[in-house]
Parts: sequence; structure tokens; C-alpha cells
Amino acid sequence: MKKLLSAIVIILLFSTSYAQDFKAQAALLKNQEFVSRVEIAITKVANQVGSELKDVNKPILYAKRHKLSYHVINNDMTLIFAKSIVSANTDINLNSTDNDLLFMVTSVWDNVAGVQADEK
Repeated sequence: MKKLLSAIVIILLFSTSYAQDFKAQAALLKNQEFVSRVEIAITKVANQVGSELKDVNKPILYAKRHKLSYHVINNDMTLIFAKSIVSANTDINLNSTDNDLLFMVTSVWDNVAGVQADEK
């Protein structure tokens, strides 16, 4: 009986977890408090990236990161980052700390900037 219950639980987890994850992620992107916190996080990181010294050994990396910094400060890119953050880390939620959000912004920054692996 225990094995049957365990099997049922596992089947339910595998059959519903992805739909619930996507549903929860979509709901998170519509939560204005969460999106506002992401906006602050990306602005903080944009200011830091904008202050980075130019690395002459990696000019493309520097250019792409710096260009994204400029765009974040001068345009609203919050939803782009929120989507990137939420899809990259399913553990991010309404209770995530500010440090979690800052970490995730820095984690997805190069991807959003279009940096390729050989440019790092």
C-alpha cells in the first residue's frame, strides 16, 4: 500500500509540477510589487556595470555590458529582466530577498546583453 501511495504521489508531482511552475512564474511576472523590486535591482546593477573599467582584453564583452547598462538606465527593460530571472531560477518568488534578486540580475546580465560564450 505504501509503495502504491508513493507511486501515486510521484506521478502527481511529475504530471503537475511543470504546469504549476509556469503558472506561478506567469503570476509572478504580473505582480507589481515583484516587478518593482526587479526594476530597482536592475537599476542598481546597471549603475555598477556602467562604472566598470574598460577591459581592453575583452572589448566586445565590455561594449555589450555597457550598452545594456545605458539602455536599462534610459529605457524600461524591467519586464525583460523579470522574465529572464523567473525563467532562469524557479526558486525566485515573492519572498525572495533583495540580495537574491540582485544576484539573479547579475547572473542573467550577460545573456540579456547578448554576450556569447567566446566573448567572456
